[in-house]
Amino acid sequence: MSICSNHTTRILLVFALLLLLLSAAPILLLGQSDTSDLRFVINDSSLMSVPAEIKDGFSMVPVQHFAQVTGADYDSLRSETATLTKENKILTLSAGSLSLVSQTDLQRMPVAPYLKDGQLYVPLRFLCQQFGIAVQWDNETRVISLTLEGTRQGMTAQELLAKTETVSAGRISYKVTSHSASKIFQSDGTVLSDLVMDGQEWVRQSPFASYLDQTTKDNQTSLVTEHQFIVTDKQLFTKTGEAPWLASASNVNSLLDTPDKTSGTQAAEDTAALSEDRPVCLFGDDTVYQGKDCFVIKQYFSPAVFQQNLQAFLPYLDNATADQDLEALFSGLTILQFQTLYIDKMTFRQAGSEIFEAISLHVPGQAAPYARFHTQTTLSFADAEFYAPANCPGLS
Repeated sequence: MSICSNHTTRILLVFALLLLLLSAAPILLLGQSDTSDLRFVINDSSLMSVPAEIKDGFSMVPVQHFAQVTGADYDSLRSETATLTKENKILTLSAGSLSLVSQTDLQRMPVAPYLKDGQLYVPLRFLCQQFGIAVQWDNETRVISLTLEGTRQGMTAQELLAKTETVSAGRISYKVTSHSASKIFQSDGTVLSDLVMDGQEWVRQSPFASYLDQTTKDNQTSLVTEHQFIVTDKQLFTKTGEAPWLASASNVNSLLDTPDKTSGTQAAEDTAALSEDRPVCLFGDDTVYQGKDCFVIKQYFSPAVFQQNLQAFLPYLDNATADQDLEALFSGLTILQFQTLYIDKMTFRQAGSEIFEAISLHVPGQAAPYARFHTQTTLSFADAEFYAPANCPGLS
């Protein structure tokens, strides 16, 4: 498993960022903020919530969330203009304009999109109708049901993803090339951090080992830093520049020793019920990715998924900090993630992925988050022999 997608490493990185950010304002206690959400059932199986507002009687949702719940491709030309593509139909719309432009005509929308907190809100039902997506509203449960195309080669998106994971597990070793852009914002929009990270990671399945060589550029200071990471099934090692390798603390070792307890996996008896504790998984349009014909799977990981993982980490992090209440810290933390996976039709191996992750910190009495993390990552996978520099610690 790639460092970039490993549950344990992801939570550790989030936790480290939180402590760094909170150190700037230690007197603040975190709490939940009120949000207005719409709940979706997709193909009668997947449940997710997205932020929503009512404008002139129409449900408005952020365009990125619309793309995720419908499987459409989304491209933001500018912050106020977006293009949505699904099944060869292309729609372009802009904030403040009632015009909806397609390849063949110009239509008038019943309500104009608008910008709020840097997100473009769009009319849900009207756009669903343009893509031929059936929409039903249950007033009793206050849930919107969407019916989308559900299979590829006789498999649902969940079944295809399971097959991909099985096939990928047979890889002896592989290489992951990554590019990430990450920003941290204060509530007033001030950018606290603006980083770009490029990495090459070599992964060996058995015995498990992962070596990541990463370059980080701070766009605010132009400072470039070299980082190296070694992850095995027992230990995490880090190295910055020419400094020596450093081993992880003992509490990190305990996390690496207990992956099953921190995986966020639901019990078998819960899998039949609709729940936001599991990722939403649906098909996007098939495409060509890096010269390969690929299936496209879109996944949404709700804040409930990450809260489940964070809570699982609490017993192992009790001594991580002496002056912060971890329960309070995690209760005010909202994490959501969108993934687009490209699956090679010939081999059923993952060819690449695109990941957007948004993390918000809330304080009592404030609707807007105290701070927000936004990270956009692309990953490309290729078969390759395992590589690590000579004298790396922890490798056998």
